[in-house]
Amino acid sequence: MNPTHTQSGFTIVELIVVILLIAALAAVALPRFLSVDEHAHSALVDATGGALQTAVTAAHSVWRLHGGRSEIANLTEYADGTFNFNAQGFPFESADALGAHNARLGPAWPNANMCGRIWNGLLNHSPTLDQTGLGTKSGGTTRFYFSVPKGDFLVTAASANLCEYTYREKPTYKIAYDPQNGIVSVIK
Repeated sequence: MNPTHTQSGFTIVELIVVILLIAALAAVALPRFLSVDEHAHSALVDATGGALQTAVTAAHSVWRLHGGRSEIANLTEYADGTFNFNAQGFPFESADALGAHNARLGPAWPNANMCGRIWNGLLNHSPTLDQTGLGTKSGGTTRFYFSVPKGDFLVTAASANLCEYTYREKPTYKIAYDPQNGIVSVIK
């Protein structure tokens, strides 16, 4: 009997080649997987900006059907009946979940609370606003508009003709709404 000894398995060289191939594949694939996350955030902000613009356009259309010539407080024919429209026919105020809002007319210079309420009113609280945004605080939460801990966006600016909402996950991504002309802009 002639014993033949056959060795099975991989040699060290073969293992090193396999490891190098796996490393090369990982080097190529990893950046692609990381950019998928970036694209997802970008797509969410784009979609939210588009939804806000669509809602503003729909509100403006109702204002025009209602006569479309002047400011209107609490336009009952639109949504929950609490939207205020400026003379250009764009919404600048709405009630919040607690019923708080200003049923006023005149120059529609939004403050942070009004920006929060208009977001929630037009987008039905989705995506959510983070409670760390601008606005009067009461017990650590935003008092005049519904907000949640770890919301998707937060109100970061409110001025003479701008509501600015910042995406929490990527603070360089913002959505701006100008109630004087109804334009929604996505900023990246």
